[in-house]
Amino acid sequence: DRRGVAASLSEIGLIQSQQGDIDGARASYREAIEIRRDIADAQGLGLLLMRLGELELGAGNPEDALANTREALRIQIEIGDEVGQAASLNNLGTIYDQRGEYSESLVYYQRAMEIRERLGNPSEVANALHNIAATYTLLGSFREGQDHYLRALEQRRAAADEAGAALESFSLGRVHGQQGRYAAALAA
Repeated sequence: DRRGVAASLSEIGLIQSQQGDIDGARASYREAIEIRRDIADAQGLGLLLMRLGELELGAGNPEDALANTREALRIQIEIGDEVGQAASLNNLGTIYDQRGEYSESLVYYQRAMEIRERLGNPSEVANALHNIAATYTLLGSFREGQDHYLRALEQRRAAADEAGAALESFSLGRVHGQQGRYAAALAA
């Protein structure tokens, strides 16, 4: 069963990645990608390309990350995989963030957020809002950053995500501190 082999290789690649074996993970993902292409499993192929993109970004290869993630997104759009699209769009935002192309990253984060809002998952909406807030903060647009952190905090609370709510509160405090509003930072 080639589909099962591809699934196993994908999981092996994920474990190798988590253990820091980048070359092994890359090889496992690439072998699984070839199988997914051969058996015409577009959804599995999109997921693998996205994972390979994440691996390449973590390994310091942003151009390879960009190419793989763009291909994943193209496939996910073709097959109507909105969950995959949102994840790939988010990953593209991260790639552009790491390249210092913040305006471009905001475009991708916004598109990911729109899909996640439509799908109705508060945790994923909060993740997108957090990324948007962090990017606005990097741009020095503190008001926009605060507004998005507050929205993310609301989503975290709606999802009963206490750890996520703490992250958003910390992030709000950090933004207040960056503006010299230390009392507000402590209150956040």
